[in-house]
Amino acid sequence: MTTATFDRIERIEAGAKTKGFARRLFDRYLDAQMRKAHLRVNAYLQSLDDKALAGLGYTPADIRNIRQREASVGLIV
Repeated sequence: MTTATFDRIERIEAGAKTKGFARRLFDRYLDAQMRKAHLRVNAYLQSLDDKALAGLGYTPADIRNIRQREASVGLIV
């Protein structure tokens, strides 16, 4: 019985090292959704003027970064 329990623990530990198909699929789906969300948020922030962004709590450095992202809309960092 001790050996069976020990073998089960080993299998669980070995299985924990690799992700299964469903988990990889979910991770890729989640990554794609996050990329879409970032693009939409960035587009919205870029549509606001500096005064509105400052009113939301963005610093001048943050606003400059948002404006610089305009040139790289297609790039996802």
